[in-house]
Amino acid sequence: MANTLRTMSFALRGVVEGFYGRPWSHAQRCSMVAFLGARGMNSYMYAPKDEPLHRDRWREPYTPSALAEFGELAAVGSKAGVRIGFAISCGLDIDYRSDDERRTLSTKCSSLVDVGIDWFLLALDDIPMSEGLAPLQADLAGWLLVELQRQTDRANLMLCPTEYLGVTPSRYTHDLSKALPHDIALMWTGPTVCSPTITTGDAASWRRALPEHRLVIWDNYPVNDGTMASRLHLGPYRGRSHDLDSIVHGVLLNPMNQAVASQLPLATAADYLNDPMSYDPDEAFRRACHDDATFAFASTCTDGPVNPPHGLRLARMVTALVDATNVEESLEARDTIHEELIVAKAGSKKLVASHTSFADDVRPWAERAAAEARAGLAAINVLELCDVAPLDVMALMGALFALTFHWMEARQSEHVVFGPRFAIYPAVVMHRDGVPAFDVRAGILEDCNAIDALCRHACDVADEANAR
Repeated sequence: MANTLRTMSFALRGVVEGFYGRPWSHAQRCSMVAFLGARGMNSYMYAPKDEPLHRDRWREPYTPSALAEFGELAAVGSKAGVRIGFAISCGLDIDYRSDDERRTLSTKCSSLVDVGIDWFLLALDDIPMSEGLAPLQADLAGWLLVELQRQTDRANLMLCPTEYLGVTPSRYTHDLSKALPHDIALMWTGPTVCSPTITTGDAASWRRALPEHRLVIWDNYPVNDGTMASRLHLGPYRGRSHDLDSIVHGVLLNPMNQAVASQLPLATAADYLNDPMSYDPDEAFRRACHDDATFAFASTCTDGPVNPPHGLRLARMVTALVDATNVEESLEARDTIHEELIVAKAGSKKLVASHTSFADDVRPWAERAAAEARAGLAAINVLELCDVAPLDVMALMGALFALTFHWMEARQSEHVVFGPRFAIYPAVVMHRDGVPAFDVRAGILEDCNAIDALCRHACDVADEANAR
């Protein structure tokens, strides 16, 4: 009975389509909402940063055809048990005190209420901070909630504040908490923008800054916009405390630009959100992959903000090879890597040749995974030749040439698989005084590609063999 009571313990469980870049299509949103409902999730929030009428041109009304699509999405959500929300991001240029601006904002939201949407997010994130901003934002949010409740008694409003990360209260959070109506929930991304971990202690610290308000995590995973666009974040949802639901009202995950590919990591997140106490990320990942080809390819793209590159399956195998202390350990590690690369190459090629919607989303990465697997297999060939006595110098030279050609091809890829060679995460942190800073150590990764590590190791072993 205790385990049953823990199931679906977060009140809000779902997705916020809040990335930069090309927004999803209407068909992709409807498919995602159906997917969420089937996975026991109950929330979808529309908030694509580069949709002009959501942010840059927020004052402009939606066309009748666009409103009809929102209405259809609300109907799909109702059927799936998923509440559809609409976010408006007016903070770049709104005059908080202007009655005309407020009427424009209310009219825009009213058009969504008319087609069946009654859940809203006032998104005031990613705008410049200024003195006295918090009371203005709190007043606007409180006024908007009243306006919405005049139209429907089901109206609900959340706020994504300008300061949405960190664990330490600031003057801004103090002023916001003091002025904001208590029934408006606040969004928070955790200690940083893409938080590797979010603990119950982190959430409790932030709640102390805003004690009267429900806390909803805007979780920036598996999002891959901005500096992360060359990567897929297919790995399982990790790094969240098993009792986070004791502090947090809900979690909305910000997905990738690739809507179908996002469903793989989101499936693992759904397992966590539905039952955080018994969640096992590795088991969830294997279930989400459905078949061996998907698992083989997806395992090359599991690293990201919540899954460090050294955790990649191949990376762990290469480390075991390099650290081997005897011949038996070395041979076992080499055989394991060889099998892993064969399977990754075959699975990736199978995806490239298929015509599923998932394959369409990931095809450039699957092509690169097959190419990089070839480089890894060339490295294994070099290692095998180095074990032969007497050493066949000419055969080894030919194998090294093959290795260099495959390795060069792998390193020219714009699409990252098997870990990054150079990557930048948006690792913004907040100082105790509320001033943001970039965490260089957490934000910049170099030389974290498992194929590179394997190829370098093969070259080192060949160099030693030639010197004997």
